[in-house]
Amino acid sequence: MSLRHRWQAWRELWGRYARAFAWHWQRRDQLQGRMLREDEAQFLPAALAVQETPPSGTARLIAWLLMLLVLTAFAWALIGRMDIVVTAQGKVIPSERSKVIAAVETGSVIALNVREGQRVRAGDVLLQLDTSALDAERDRALGERNESVLTLARNQALLQALRHGRPPALPPLAQLNRDSGATLDASRWQAASAHVLGQWQDYAARRKKLADDIAHYGQALPLAERQAASYKALAATGDVSRDAWQDKEQARLQLQAQLQEARNQQAGLAAEVTRQALDEIAQARRTAAAAAQDALRAASASRLHTLKAPIDGTVQQLAIHTLGGVAQAAQPILHIVPSGGPVEVEAFMENKDKGFVHAGQSAAVKVDAFEYTKYGTLPGSVSHVSQDAIADEKRGLIYSVKVQLERAELNVNGQPTPITPGMSVSVEIRTGERRIIEYVLSPLLRHTHEALNER
Repeated sequence: MSLRHRWQAWRELWGRYARAFAWHWQRRDQLQGRMLREDEAQFLPAALAVQETPPSGTARLIAWLLMLLVLTAFAWALIGRMDIVVTAQGKVIPSERSKVIAAVETGSVIALNVREGQRVRAGDVLLQLDTSALDAERDRALGERNESVLTLARNQALLQALRHGRPPALPPLAQLNRDSGATLDASRWQAASAHVLGQWQDYAARRKKLADDIAHYGQALPLAERQAASYKALAATGDVSRDAWQDKEQARLQLQAQLQEARNQQAGLAAEVTRQALDEIAQARRTAAAAAQDALRAASASRLHTLKAPIDGTVQQLAIHTLGGVAQAAQPILHIVPSGGPVEVEAFMENKDKGFVHAGQSAAVKVDAFEYTKYGTLPGSVSHVSQDAIADEKRGLIYSVKVQLERAELNVNGQPTPITPGMSVSVEIRTGERRIIEYVLSPLLRHTHEALNER
């Protein structure tokens, strides 16, 4: 039998069934017979009463409504779409971040000017740490610097005196302080002046003594030379002994050596004094530079012991409440929460959601302090997603996400109420959408896939 004959046979068969169904459907009331009323069926047995009583219209309506509801739900599941959201828990933070105030070095608190919750302005002194040790170090360094300045001025004045041959004189005290930046007093300046004058007088006395020795030796040497020559001639004729002539010659040579030694000392005296002065000048400059650095370092460290507010804000988490308390180095003493600035939300999402969240996605922020079903949510958008995971003891590896709010207030009982830093929130980030049937079937498909992969 060909395919065409088979198709005609099936068509005739289904056509016969359709005609038979239509004929019986048109005559269903005649074939069924007359249905009894409810009062008439009461006298029949129970089984016959059910058979002879017409079906209830309400039950039929409910059945049709249930079928319509199921079909509508199925169609909605196939056609309707729903948002895919990632939920993250976090809190409201200031956009500028809270500022942590800590001490650079360990020290005791000698002044505490703030309390918990106090509002401060930028530049206000929050607390003062003890700086007595640093002040002593700075004073010592300044003293060394002042002494080096005096030593430098004294030796420079001595060199000028040697160059011009007149007594030395230090610059006036005011000029010396102005040029060097030192803080010398009159007593130390006078002592330095007396010292350099004493050095000059000692140099002049030594120079005068050498000049006197040279003059004395210069006068005695010609006489000794004549005596030695005379004795030499007498020794040649035998009038005096040769030993007598040698004694005179020895005396002449000794006197000549003393004269030369005195001349050498006179020539080297100025060079020796100059060398000593230059050595002291070089040492004084090195000492002054080192002392200035020490003083600057101590002053800088002392300023760091005065903790000031970097921004306008509110004092929170104050760790020290009494004078004399010890502030440990690099340990937070207090936090300053910025006031009046914009706020944002920082939340933490699960590691599995990292691949679906990126900057620019819309988000809805639910503030835990205000029931969102009554007061609504805050719209926002994702501004930043951390590139590396954060280790959390309870949740494992999580990612930080920041949400920029479109507005920072809720309408509470008709009044605009701003949200403040520290409020806990729940963030719902919209990552896409999917059909409802996918949402219903995805758990079943996932479990089926996992079950089929079991060993």
